Amino acid sequence: MFDEDTLTATEMVEVEDSSVDCEPPFNAAEFEVLLQRECKLWQKKLRLQDWNVKVSLCRLHEMPDRDCLGFIAPVLDRKDAHMSLLSPLDVMLLPNQFIGGEEINYGLTLVHELLHLHTWPFAQGLTEQETIAEEQAINAISRALVQSHAEHMKPLTAHVTPPKTAGHYL
Repeated sequence: MFDEDTLTATEMVEVEDSSVDCEPPFNAAEFEVLLQRECKLWQKKLRLQDWNVKVSLCRLHEMPDRDCLGFIAPVLDRKDAHMSLLSPLDVMLLPNQFIGGEEINYGLTLVHELLHLHTWPFAQGLTEQETIAEEQAINAISRALVQSHAEHMKPLTAHVTPPKTAGHYL
């Protein structure tokens, strides 16, 4: 039996195989649909369903911050936001401290970025140390939320293979 805070039986089946293989051919459009669906589920859980959040995969050179897996840009008065997530094709270009041999969990990144919508109004103008503390708090909360829902949802992960060529063009 499912209540409104858990996945419906149909949604559970749809999310069941939610990993993507980044070996060619990688279908970014299909993965974006999966990400958008997962975003809607988490918006409901986080009580952000009144927000219009557009999720898109971006190449590294398109990311607003080149040292992250995700970035959200909200427009508070309209409750619109654009979430940019790094394409699995470019994950290996990040510094090693971001991946450390682990799978990239896009579900965790989605939750992290959505939580910024709750903190955004009072997170502007923070000092560097206050910003670090905010990020650490959001990291801890997003990990706890994703882990607590793990029995209902498989993680939305990308299995990344290092590029085979010596050069890589953006």
